[in-house]
This record gives sequence, C-alpha cells and structure tokens, in this order.
Amino acid sequence: MRMRTLLILGTLALLGFGLAACGEPDATSQATPDTAPATSPPTTTIPTEPVYRYSQLLPRDAILPVYVPEFVTADAAPLDDSELVLAIEIDGQAKAYPIIVLNSREMVNDELAGVPILATW
Repeated sequence: MRMRTLLILGTLALLGFGLAACGEPDATSQATPDTAPATSPPTTTIPTEPVYRYSQLLPRDAILPVYVPEFVTADAAPLDDSELVLAIEIDGQAKAYPIIVLNSREMVNDELAGVPILATW
C-alpha cells in the first residue's frame, strides 16, 4: 500500500511540474512593443565552421550532360551481352543507354516518342 501511495504522489508531482512548465507566463515577462524592457537582446553564437565537411572533387556542373545522343541498333552496338544498360520504352519505342557511357557523362537529355526524358546514372 505504501508503494502505491508513493507511486501516485510521484506521478502527481511530475504532472504538476509538467503543468507548471507549460502554463501561462506571468504578466511581468510579457513585453509589448510599447513596454519593451531596456535590456539588450540575447546574443546568438553562430558557428564559423561548417558542421559537416566533405571533399568536393569537381566544381559544380563540371560534368556536362549529353545533349545530342547518337544511337545504333542493338546488333551494331559494341557491347558485350553482360554489359549493363539503362533502358526505357514509351509507346512501343525503346532506347538503351550503356552504363559505361553514363559513368563518365552521368546524364543524357533526350526525347522518346515525343516525350522529353533525362537518363541519369
């Protein structure tokens, strides 16, 4: 019985502390623009060093996309059967972009079946 009483009192105390922390501020702490206190605003410390560091090897936009890709038929493509391609099919028309090319150029601006596409790796 004593343990239950302590548990209830502890819960009520925590509830009281929580309500006191979330309650209405007193009238002296509420300042309006007309009655603003004559104290200076608090200062905020802004870190001068970035929190996360990374090593950027190339400047932004250093790798240009392919704007006018050239295609050959699948039989004429100089690829092995095991080489990966990024493929797309729209309305029965299909294109494949070899990953070996996308590794160095990363993006291809193209159009397929009248739809503008961006192939990226």
